[in-house]
Amino acid sequence: MMTTTLRPTEPLQRAADGTRSRHYQVCVNSRPVGVLHLGTSPSL
Repeated sequence: MMTTTLRPTEPLQRAADGTRSRHYQVCVNSRPVGVLHLGTSPSL
C-alpha cells in the first residue's frame, strides 16, 4: 500500500489582502516526490 502525505515546509503565509498560502512537500511512503503551493484567491 502507498501512503501519500502533504508536509508543510513553512508557516501559513497571510497577505495584506486577506489571502493565505503555504508550501508543502509531497511524500509517498515518507519519501519526498514533489512540492505543492496552495493558496486562496482574494475573491473567496
